Parts: sequence; structure tokens; C-alpha cells
Amino acid sequence: MKGYFAVLLASLHAIGLHAQTDISQAASGSPPLFAVQSPPYDSPDSLLRLLSTAKAVLPDSTLAWAKALQQKAIGIGNVRLQAKALYIQAEAAKNTGRFLIGELFCEEGIALAQSISSDSLIAEGYNNRGNIRLQTGNFEGALADLRLSLGIRKRLGDSRGEGATLLNLGLLYYEMHNYAAAEAYLAECTKTSDEPLMLLNVLHTRANIAGEGGDFGKALQLDEQGLALCIRTNYPQKATMFYDNMANCCLFSGRPALARVYFQKCLSIDSAAGNIPYMADTYANLAELEKTLKHWKEAIRRANQSLVLSRSTASRQIELKGLSLKSDIFYRSGEKDSAYQYLLLAGSLKDSLRNAKAHGKADEFAVVYGLARKEAEIKELKQQKEIIELAAGKRNLLVAKRNAQMLSFGSLALLIAFAGIIGHKRQQAAQKRAAKNALLDAEQKERIRMARDVHDELGSGLSRISLVAGMAGRHVAGNVALDKDIATISNTSKELLDNMRDLIWVLDPENATLEELITRIREHCGDALESASGPTVFHIPEAIPDLQISREAQRNIFLTVKESVNNCMKYAGDCGMDVRVAIESTSLLIRLEDTGKGFDMVSAGSKGRGLHNMEERIAALGGHLSIDALIGRGTITTIQVPLETLSAKGALPLK
Repeated sequence: MKGYFAVLLASLHAIGLHAQTDISQAASGSPPLFAVQSPPYDSPDSLLRLLSTAKAVLPDSTLAWAKALQQKAIGIGNVRLQAKALYIQAEAAKNTGRFLIGELFCEEGIALAQSISSDSLIAEGYNNRGNIRLQTGNFEGALADLRLSLGIRKRLGDSRGEGATLLNLGLLYYEMHNYAAAEAYLAECTKTSDEPLMLLNVLHTRANIAGEGGDFGKALQLDEQGLALCIRTNYPQKATMFYDNMANCCLFSGRPALARVYFQKCLSIDSAAGNIPYMADTYANLAELEKTLKHWKEAIRRANQSLVLSRSTASRQIELKGLSLKSDIFYRSGEKDSAYQYLLLAGSLKDSLRNAKAHGKADEFAVVYGLARKEAEIKELKQQKEIIELAAGKRNLLVAKRNAQMLSFGSLALLIAFAGIIGHKRQQAAQKRAAKNALLDAEQKERIRMARDVHDELGSGLSRISLVAGMAGRHVAGNVALDKDIATISNTSKELLDNMRDLIWVLDPENATLEELITRIREHCGDALESASGPTVFHIPEAIPDLQISREAQRNIFLTVKESVNNCMKYAGDCGMDVRVAIESTSLLIRLEDTGKGFDMVSAGSKGRGLHNMEERIAALGGHLSIDALIGRGTITTIQVPLETLSAKGALPLK
């Protein structure tokens, strides 16, 4: 959140905390003087106000202070304050990347809120947990939480809270690339709340949606409205996010000079606020701009400025961005040796970041697993104690009763004990099922992570092979045989890298939707046919059903389209292609028509299994593949698959 540190200084001063030096050090990347120390207030109310202000920029101190607040609340028996402290700890954990622990804090806070029947606190907990799940890509869980929060807040008439949840729903659908739904929730947010920061976030998100959709004029208009609102509501530091967006719109719409002006405005605001990491990021953006203009010396200078600042604040991701930029700039300017050196540095830093992230995730999982196991053990001991106490009470009662009553009360005691045992057994079975499901989910995520790690490792290696092959080609220029072999090595490494990216895409279950499949087909066709002289024309409907599809359908359809495009590139000659996608009432229709040389179907069928494999993949889905090709007239490939066979087994349309 650019420009936040200056706002925080003013807010902390207003509540009496004289800690400007510490906040300034936090802004520059140095550890604050009071980092993870005892809180400066004993009063729970004062501490709560401090935490509400400082949680975004001092997450580690906030965790320690919120725990202190929780202990004070427990000491005075204030359950509401306990829940508030847990929610603040959850947000601090989110801000430091410990999302699983953040969810646990939210769940504990929700349980406390339910114990005192505080609907407002329950809604706050669901909103916070939905926000955390949004950050981790658990869109289904986030949607469920945010809808629960919105329903409660509407019923309570909490317009401020309702606006916050509507904003989160808009951000959720924006991340899901469902821009129509995002716009609807953002519009409802502006009708519900007039809180300035909320309205600024709405304008910024709407500008991002317009920019990603290519409507740069609308994006710039929304950014101008945001700048005016920053001035009108006395939030000048927030202007930097609008200037940054305006700069990118100008850059992508072919107005680099104006983009440079807006990036300079970002630097002025960030410099005044002491936001060194954001300054480093803006310098990297300026380097990217100069690179597009082929101003190589200026691009290197800007990249060096970004590296100096990012290293001074240990902003490793921005440092990685700067190293990668320098490698690309040197490569494009013809300095291949320097490009290779910076590529190695970027690869080394990326490996270091990945290892650090893996260790952090392992530690977080160990904490979460330990907490869950400890809670389960405590719960089981309590249940056993209750069963023993119940049985003992029944035995004492039996002794005091007459012989006639002894039989009836004894039977009742046995029934109660039996019911308790049965309930305990059922609970144990439910816990085992939950643990098994959690393990299966963890295994699936681990498989995807391993596949992505393999992609990163091999992808980095293949990129280096391609770069080294290019350098070797330059050194042996004139030797036709070696030039040809080196070109083969370079092209093969690029093809392997593309195939690996396709494999990772197919493995990721988040991509198993009809919308993601059609988007991937469009991307592949556009990239593969980019160098063709003829145009690639797409006819794709704007409204695509939110339908989960089976992994088999995702793989078979994409590989069939990919094979068809490859055939066009190999045999059709330098030509254009018409890509048409239609979603009919009962089937999905994909039609690929090129304007090339065509081929002999009989001869092609006898030379290999390519066409047979395409037919078998579509037939396995209950669909139909037809290829109409004549020499001199081009080729038309038509794929038709019933919608009912596309759906994943047992899956429902996404809501």
C-alpha cells in the first residue's frame, strides 16, 4: 500500500505514540527500535487503537502486541476483546505470509464470537478469513466466507462493514477474472459506503479492470477520478497507486514519454514518504520503459538504481526483478556475456528465495499441525473425563435407591455410557476422515508444487542452454554445419520449455474450467502463429459458462488443438488462421481454418499416428473430430464435444 507510512505516522501521533523514528526505520527496511518488544500501553483500549493503526506496517510487533492484548482480555474476562485480538493476529500473520496460522486465529475468534452470540464479530471473522483465503487462491472458500459475512452485515444494517465485504467480493471476482461480477459488487459497494479509503480502492480496482481489458481511455479516466478524490479527502499518499496505473496504461498504449512523467510522480511521493521498496519497484518500471525504447544505457542506469534500493531494504523479489531486467537488457543490446552473468545471478537468487519459502511453509505447517493435534488430544481427554464422571455419578445414585429402582437406573446409566462411547467413536471416525481428506488435499498441492519446481529448475536450465547456444553460434559464425547443430539445440530447448509449461498448466486443477481452457487455446494459437504473415482471427463468445471440466477433457481438447496448430505451421506454409469457438445448448464447438496449401488426407494418414491420436482423444470424450483438407485450398479442423461429458465427475457449475 504505497504512501501508507506517512499516514501511519500521523495516526500514531494522534493517539500519543511518539515513535516516528521507529516507523521511519521500518519504511527504510531497518528493524524498528521497538520491533517485537513489549507494547507501550497497559490499557487494553489504547493498545487496541495502536494495533488497529500499526498492523499493516509492523506485522511482527503487531503479533506480539495482539497476544498481550489477548492475555489482558482473558484476565478481565472480556470475550469480545479476545476475539478482536485474535482477528488482529490473523491479519498480522497474513501480512507476513503465514496464511494457515491466520486462518486458525480467525476460526478461534469466530468460535469466541459465537459463544457470546455477537453477530457483528462473527461477520468480521468471516470477512477476515475470506480475505486470507482470497490471498491463498482458495476462491471457493473465500466466496463462502464473504457471502456469510455479507448476509449478517446486511441484516444488522452495518453499512460500513457491508461496504468492506462488498469490496472484498469485488476483489475476489477480479482475481477470478470475472470482471462483470467484480464491477457489480464494486458498484454496490459505492452505494453502500462513502468511506474515502474504500472508494479509493474501488476506483483503483475498476481502473485495473479497464486496463487489463485494453480500455486504456476508461482506465485513465478512473485514475483521474481517484487522484481528485485523494486531494479532496486529504489522502495525497494514495495518489501513487493511481499514477502507477496511469503510467502503465500510457506505456502499453504507446505513450512512453507520458508514462515516464507518471512514474516520476510516483517517485516523488514515495521519496517524501520514505517508501524505499516502492521507489525500487518504480525504478525497475522505468528501466522496463527505457528498454522498450531501446535506450540501453538509461535502462541499465535505472535498473542499477532499483538494485541499490532493493538490496538496502532486503526486498528480495524486487532485487530479482532488477537482475532479470539487466540480463534481458544486456541480451537485447547484444552484450550476451553480461546477459549470461546476470542470468546466473537471478537464478541463484531465485533458488535462494524458493528454499526460504519452502522452509517457511514447513515451519508453518508444523505449527498448524501441532496446534490441531494438541486441541484434538485435549478434546478427547475432556470427553473421556466426562464419560467417567457420568458413570461414577450414576453408580453413586444406584447405591442410594431402592432395589426396585436400582434396575431401571442401572439400565439408564448403561444406555448413557453406551451413547457416550458411540458418540466418541463417531467423533474419532469423523476426525480420521477429516485428517485423511486433509492429507489427500496436501498431497495434491504437493504434487502441483513439485511439478512447478521441476518446471522452474528445468526451465531455468533450458533457458540457459538456449542462451549459451546463441552465444556459441556467435563464436562459430561461418561454420554452416555447426550453425545448424547449434540452431537445432536452441530450437529443441525452446520446444521442451513450451511443452513443459503446457504440462504444468494441465496438471493445475485450478485450470480445469471451460473458461480457462478457452483462454489457454487463444493464448497458444496467438503465440504459435505470431510470426505468420497472415492474420490470426478469433471468434470467441464474451459470456462463457462457469463450468468445471474433467482433467481428461481439459487435456484431450487442448492437445488436439495444439496438434492441429502444429500441423498448420509445418505443412500449410506461411498463412493465416481463423479460430472460432461456439458454446451451443448441448455441445462445445471449436473450428480451426487455415488459408494454407492443404494436404492429402490419405497420404497423411499413412505416414504416422498424429491424426489418429487426435480422433481417439476426442472420441474418448464422446465427441467428433472432422478434418476437411484439399491440396491448394487449406484445411478446416472441427471439434465437437457434448457439454455433459466435459463436466468433471460429480462437479457442479461454479456459483
